[in-house]
Amino acid sequence: MGRLGIIGFFIASFAIQGCDGNKGNDNSMRIVSQEALIEFNRKKLEGQTRLLDSIAQSWDAGFERPNQISPTGLRVWADETGTSEACLLEGDTIEWIGVLSLLDSTVLYQWSPENPLRFYWNRSDWPVGFHELAALLCDEGGGLALIPSHQGWGLSGWPPLIPQDAVLVLDVEQTVRHVDRSLVGDLSPNPLRERWNRLLDDFESGDWFGIPGWIDRPQLAASPCLAWYDPDARFDEEPNQVAVSMRTWHLASDAQDCTEMGLSTWEFSVHDEGQLLPVIAHLHELYPAYRRWECWCPVDLAFNQRGVPEADVDPEDVMGFQWELEAVATGGDDLSSVQ
Repeated sequence: MGRLGIIGFFIASFAIQGCDGNKGNDNSMRIVSQEALIEFNRKKLEGQTRLLDSIAQSWDAGFERPNQISPTGLRVWADETGTSEACLLEGDTIEWIGVLSLLDSTVLYQWSPENPLRFYWNRSDWPVGFHELAALLCDEGGGLALIPSHQGWGLSGWPPLIPQDAVLVLDVEQTVRHVDRSLVGDLSPNPLRERWNRLLDDFESGDWFGIPGWIDRPQLAASPCLAWYDPDARFDEEPNQVAVSMRTWHLASDAQDCTEMGLSTWEFSVHDEGQLLPVIAHLHELYPAYRRWECWCPVDLAFNQRGVPEADVDPEDVMGFQWELEAVATGGDDLSSVQ
């Protein structure tokens, strides 16, 4: 099919907003109107649709059947396609062998028979375009698909791996492990993330949810949560011992503002496990140079499905974390280069 050139798009400017009690306190914030964002996204979607139509038309020559366009805009080349009602039920495990790449042929993920991608259909947190393609490929199928950005990682992307507004190319062979049909009645959609899903929708619409004044130039980080760091606060060299200051926020499912739950501080060796929540430890592992962070997570992801009942935190709530790492000098360490 040939190597395609890199396709770039204009990226929207985010309006940085926090909890309601903090909105409007900083007159220097640039607020983007909802109408402007809607019009921007409409034009962007039209432009990307034209691009995908052009690519799909040029690729059709390499297949026996022309591409099929799903209701949400996926372009799919497959021998046969089905529907989610006929093929899959929630809880079925999808296994993929194949490749996920960008339009310029940059390989993002490659899944082998020994290490396939596995996810629960219509339940896992992979992009919605993955679930839609799985439903179209049915039980034992394979195919190639162009996934528009709004069905992938969207406006935010998945830095540093996946750019903002990236169109994805999926070329996979699919196997389905069906859930026990006698258990289907117990597989209702997860009701615990309604507030979290609203936050994600707001974020995709241009509202950057966070506490104003903590990070002035946020840079998104790869995380199952919404996480960003301060690019101006970083270590020149990663220290062995650090002090952590962490402020915790609680956003209840029925509230529009945040409740501060206090500040905690402690010291630990960066090589010790179990000193940070798993979602935060993962960020520190991926980005060891950055010192100042903010992160918002659904409670069931940050803690567990029970929430934290002793702190009046329910599973459907959302938690926010602001933390900063400082180097701690230890005997024999030369930390003169650490800022």
